[in-house]
Amino acid sequence: MISKLYAPNIYLFAFHLLRNLTDSSPVTTDAALLWKTGDELLEQFNSPQRLEELHDDNYQPERFPLDLLKSATPDNALQAFEGSLLPLDPRERIYLNITGFIHPLRLDDSHALVFNVRRPERGVTGNQTEDLDLAWLSRFHPNQCFSPAKIGRNSVNFLGQTILITGWLTEEQLQTSPSPQDLRTLADQCVAKFFAETDNRPSLYQAGQLLGSPMFEYSTFSSAALNRWHLLVWLFQSPESERQWINCYRELVQLFFYRNKILRLYQERGRLYGELYPKYQRIVQDLDQLNLLSNDLAGLKTKLNDSLLLAGQYTALLGSLQHQANTISINTRNYGKTVEDIQRQTTTADLSILRTFCDKQGALFKEQINADLGYFALGSNLLDKTLATIRGIVQIQQTQIDLQRQGQEKRLEGQIQALGIGIGTGAIVASSSGLLTASESMWGNPPMLIAIVISSACALLGWGLTRWWLQRVPTN
Repeated sequence: MISKLYAPNIYLFAFHLLRNLTDSSPVTTDAALLWKTGDELLEQFNSPQRLEELHDDNYQPERFPLDLLKSATPDNALQAFEGSLLPLDPRERIYLNITGFIHPLRLDDSHALVFNVRRPERGVTGNQTEDLDLAWLSRFHPNQCFSPAKIGRNSVNFLGQTILITGWLTEEQLQTSPSPQDLRTLADQCVAKFFAETDNRPSLYQAGQLLGSPMFEYSTFSSAALNRWHLLVWLFQSPESERQWINCYRELVQLFFYRNKILRLYQERGRLYGELYPKYQRIVQDLDQLNLLSNDLAGLKTKLNDSLLLAGQYTALLGSLQHQANTISINTRNYGKTVEDIQRQTTTADLSILRTFCDKQGALFKEQINADLGYFALGSNLLDKTLATIRGIVQIQQTQIDLQRQGQEKRLEGQIQALGIGIGTGAIVASSSGLLTASESMWGNPPMLIAIVISSACALLGWGLTRWWLQRVPTN
């Protein structure tokens, strides 16, 4: 059974977004989280070095805007360190010397930290180091320090991380030409030893060749960012593979960044879906229940206000979902372009193991989120229909009420006029009643009759003049 590797390396690629996924505010430049994470990892590997001694918050690199260490040069943007691993047997005092490097950098709207810890190929005397038993891989992960839950615990904008385990097959292994199944067994053992007793161990996603050496990818897609593992085991079989890996280092960092960002965006899609779906159901229910409020004007006006508020919330969430879809498409294209950049540097190398994520998962994510947009766009149409229906019913109800009020006002006006005429007539008769007993006649008629006629004529004249005047005077 294969149980050793030569010069194993562990690489951590951790990414933190500088702003919320749906926020368009300016990008901040605070990299304090990177320094804190790097110092915690250095401490785990018994290194006395600290990043706070290596960076300057006010340092603004001119030639290397993506590299955050002020010591960055055209030939080296990394900071080397030395440390040691605890012995496999606590009773022993034999510590394993290790080396590594830290590389904090800026990628688009994110900060990235590359942390490498390795068993060097050569010792301090220049001699080749011995093959390392796979059991030591557990010591390369002290206190589960590479766990996403620990790396991302201080940031709500943690995108995720990728861990790459590289190592040379031993001379004995190379001479026996191990079968694909032997290599798969070796990769599985590396993962098992690295994870020790943890239960959240990722499963094999795919296997293939990268730059001429076998690679095995272990991942979990459905978990939250703080529980999502992405682990690669790359078993070098030729010096050319290692040389090309060094040449493509920056492109592979970018590739892992785009991958983690796409996954994080898709995870955000799940949150938006969870908020949109109950609102969509409410829209459907409100439309079905409008008949119950058709005769309740006050209830309809309340429902209109509620629907307008719901429309604002729903539109904002739908806009965020559209933003997620666009950003996933952009990062998927960037992923594909980065693979092409690597392909140009490596000419005939088979990069299908890198293309799978873009061609398979990226396409699946885009298809799913576009389906969500189509589904929830129907909710917007139903909401518009609900608002239009409520406004129409309210307008009809208000028109009927106005017509009823106008009819009531006309009837009241007629009653007032009749009452006024009755009162006026009674007043005329009352004022003329004193002439009822008069014996003298006027123009051959009784005085009372003459008085009533004259009073009625004056009343009609006064009523006509008043009406004419009121019609001329503006009502406002």
